[in-house]
Amino acid sequence: MKDQLKATFPDNNEGIEIPEWKEYTYEEFERHVKDVHSRRLEKKSNLDGSSFRNALRVKSYFDEFYDEPEATRKHCRFLVAMSHLEKMKAEYDTELFGIQMSDSFVASEGLSKAIHWYFCVLPNSEWDNKGEEIVLRIKEWARQWMQDHPKHQKD
Repeated sequence: MKDQLKATFPDNNEGIEIPEWKEYTYEEFERHVKDVHSRRLEKKSNLDGSSFRNALRVKSYFDEFYDEPEATRKHCRFLVAMSHLEKMKAEYDTELFGIQMSDSFVASEGLSKAIHWYFCVLPNSEWDNKGEEIVLRIKEWARQWMQDHPKHQKD
């Protein structure tokens, strides 16, 4: 059995074409966040399969702009980033990182840039394993960005 798997999944990448990774810029990410919200592609998730339907709707949106495999790569990174923000929004509702509204969470530019950097630029191999560590790292980056760009902060 092990030999069969080895034949199917070689240890090296010989014969496997791996497409070049295309950068996922903050401008693209920001546009995607705005478009997904304005098109109402994401709905409140529950256990009836709506999160799966949400993912399919968002994937269709990415397919409008990108060819494969770029569409899938950016879609996956986007979903992971948005899922993290949804799960951890209470942690970010401090220090002007974001504000919880009645039906949504509005992230500051610093937080948006830090989440984009973490989930869309940083290689997966450098991601932390624990949610608390991820939040601390993202908050540190957001804090630094906000200090470096005070003109972007609201009075």
